[in-house]
Amino acid sequence: MGWGPLFFGYFLAFVPGQNVLLSTPMLLIGGGFMLWGLIRLSRYCHTFRYATLGVVLMMATALLGAGLLLVMPPLELSTETLGVADWLRVLSESGRYVWLDWIRLLFLMLFHVALAFSVKEIALRVGVEKNAVRALRNLVLLGVYVLAIVLQSSGVGIAHLAEVATIVLLIVSVCNSVMLYSCYMRIAPAEGEDAEDTRKPSRFAFVNRFRAKMQEREDKAREADRAYSEQQMREEREKQLSRMSKKQRQREEARDRNRK
Repeated sequence: MGWGPLFFGYFLAFVPGQNVLLSTPMLLIGGGFMLWGLIRLSRYCHTFRYATLGVVLMMATALLGAGLLLVMPPLELSTETLGVADWLRVLSESGRYVWLDWIRLLFLMLFHVALAFSVKEIALRVGVEKNAVRALRNLVLLGVYVLAIVLQSSGVGIAHLAEVATIVLLIVSVCNSVMLYSCYMRIAPAEGEDAEDTRKPSRFAFVNRFRAKMQEREDKAREADRAYSEQQMREEREKQLSRMSKKQRQREEARDRNRK
């Protein structure tokens, strides 16, 4: 369904990516995995497309910052003597460009807002309410992070705002990673719905109970996806009919009744 690559990519991009030396490479590597997962998930919830756009823009901004610093490395370093560690430091110093930081923050917000509402929608659809609550809670924590950044940039005399922002972003990243892992474990894939489970029953009762519970979640997810797809088709059909003339609409409605 896409939860696995999304979880793995998010964890790479935002947890090890908190290290300034690793932020750009981790975002690029993790972003690739996130795109893989989000593109698959967008088949089940269209708002994942906005999260996909957010990842693409974040990766583009990271590449832009790296490109600027590779073209114009720090003056105290000679491009001929830069080692691997020096280049990693150069790639991590995109914060020197303040305007780029604000663009990055904007795209970070776009991604997380789209991710939160997408997870909320699909979690409620399959009856995993805890993950819907987690998505909104993590979005509130992100708001605290953005507020700390804005206050720090405005020059408000509050001590340790930068450290608070870093800690809050780490908390948001960990909480979102836990939420996505929970989605991976609890929201079953809707693919292969006609495939039969040919596994032999286990000798251990708890394994059979676990399999039965997972099968129940799969059935629930498939039914929710089917209902969602049918609703989308009905809404699209209603839009098409609304754009037709009265006579055309009557003919189309008659055809629909005959098909049924």
